[in-house]
Amino acid sequence: MFLRDGYSSTSIEAIAVACGISKTTYFRYYKSKSELVWWVFDEYIRATEDALNSADLQLPVMAAIRQAVMEATGGVADDEGTWMKRFELLDTTPELRDGEAAHWQAWGEAISRYVAARTGSRATDVVPAAVGGALQAAYLAGFRESSATGESSTQTLARLDATFALISQPLQAWINLEQAEPAQMCRHPLVGSTAGPREIESSGGVSPRLRSQDQHTS
Repeated sequence: MFLRDGYSSTSIEAIAVACGISKTTYFRYYKSKSELVWWVFDEYIRATEDALNSADLQLPVMAAIRQAVMEATGGVADDEGTWMKRFELLDTTPELRDGEAAHWQAWGEAISRYVAARTGSRATDVVPAAVGGALQAAYLAGFRESSATGESSTQTLARLDATFALISQPLQAWINLEQAEPAQMCRHPLVGSTAGPREIESSGGVSPRLRSQDQHTS
């Protein structure tokens, strides 16, 4: 009904009549009209989390994410294109914009939690948060571009996978750097020092320039 008549024009009363139930019965399961729309997205987020939780830990982080996300996305795709029509409804209906932003953020946060678990960091740390945000933005852009060009489900999935492949390379390189040198990435130079983290670490935590000055004055 939403796809046929539009979200704004479809009332809860009309939904109840179409389903052969009363409004009271409807509200036993859904608190609002929008909840009827969002449950599919909620299920998609859960499917993504399940796929991430069962991902092969021998795979590089980004390869595991790519595989998990495409598995979850493939699970909601259909040959009739209903899934893309649902996306277009969510993406173009003003009343649903806030909910859309919140749901895509939740999707990105699921990615961030996975990266954090694999790298021994927190989901709110720079690398996990940035990876989740970057993938969320790229994935949403891929959906919108596919919607605008009227691609088939197969073409949309191929586009999304190609998008992941493209963005995964620099993100994996960043993750590798984080895993290889966590101490150096977290260490900060002393105030007033131009020395890098390695120089300070090799001098016992004291800036070589400051140590030189101390020796000179003594």
